[in-house]
Amino acid sequence: LEGLLLGEEEPRTGYVMTIGLDRISLMNQAYGAAAVDHIIEEAGFRLRSSLPVGSHMARISGDIFAIVMSDMSAHRGESIAVNLIKGFASQPFHTSHGPIRLTISIGGLALNGECMRGGDALSRAEIALSRAKSMGGGCFHAYHDGLQNTIETRGLLGRGFEFLQANDEHRLVMAYQPVIHSDSGDIAFYESLIRM
Repeated sequence: LEGLLLGEEEPRTGYVMTIGLDRISLMNQAYGAAAVDHIIEEAGFRLRSSLPVGSHMARISGDIFAIVMSDMSAHRGESIAVNLIKGFASQPFHTSHGPIRLTISIGGLALNGECMRGGDALSRAEIALSRAKSMGGGCFHAYHDGLQNTIETRGLLGRGFEFLQANDEHRLVMAYQPVIHSDSGDIAFYESLIRM
């Protein structure tokens, strides 16, 4: 899987998914780390057993899995994603705390033969996963080129709102930072910074 996800730039075909377990931090608070570790491990087994033969899967962070399915059409990849979401929602995990329902969110990327590095494919699938999670969990979202710009724009708007709110609450402070000549060590000028 590492070669598929982190390899050099080359034409790629197939489907990449990143799968996140929803609200895992709340479960950690409610049931404890041991129960959550068990759920994550069981989720991995459930995912692996639900995938087509020839799929590659890895846990890439605490509660996120990556799946690469070679020679898979976008339609088939999206169908698998929807079935995974339905399967998780309908089958609780059995723990010492009793049955626990868990939903998953999935970001998908169709690889249609374009040249890209494996890491770029994974990043795009993670951007789609972020969008799916922002829709409330238990969702699927397919990557498209405008998605990156939408997420960046939302981030800028959010930071702009924070700035305006800080201004209204008089939490902005002007700071002056000296810029030093490397040769002489003398102050060349002051850079003006606004801090919240």
